[in-house]
Amino acid sequence: MTTATASRQQQIVLRDGSCITVRALRVDDQQALIEGFHLLSEETRRRRFMAAKPRLSRREQHHLFATADGHDHVALVLVGPGAGGEQILGIGHAIRLPDRPATAEVCLTVADPIQGQGAGRLLMRALADHAVAAGIDEFTAVMWSTNQPPARLLAGVGQVLDDRIVAGTREMTVRLERRLM
Repeated sequence: MTTATASRQQQIVLRDGSCITVRALRVDDQQALIEGFHLLSEETRRRRFMAAKPRLSRREQHHLFATADGHDHVALVLVGPGAGGEQILGIGHAIRLPDRPATAEVCLTVADPIQGQGAGRLLMRALADHAVAAGIDEFTAVMWSTNQPPARLLAGVGQVLDDRIVAGTREMTVRLERRLM
């Protein structure tokens, strides 16, 4: 992560009154991310990865950490208190498309215990703000056509430019709203 992105963190209060922090993904988060992956139900993993996903491969772990630079790959996490310190409760990525540098593919995962508490909306908003600061104007995402929460989250950060359903998947592109940070 770049220094500007890494230095920003934000405390947020969820609907149930619990307090969590949104901050940049750090290299030392790897073990906490693996542990946080186990907080995801099989259904949550299937929705996020569009396939069965019992664990993150070493290659996927490496990609998550090695490429997050705050410019071409913005990566933020939701952290809360855990038994041994911080616990990762969510993660969001915006990865710039090489052939469309003003557009980033976005993905977001929120742990089951805090789903429905506003955490996804807050993480998506923070990710959009960081992406705009990095020169990204649009988010694009692919999801199951029946998975409505990510479509609502994506539509909540800007103007929907494209929204199409093909063969059971939904692809959306949104022009990001620019806000003062």
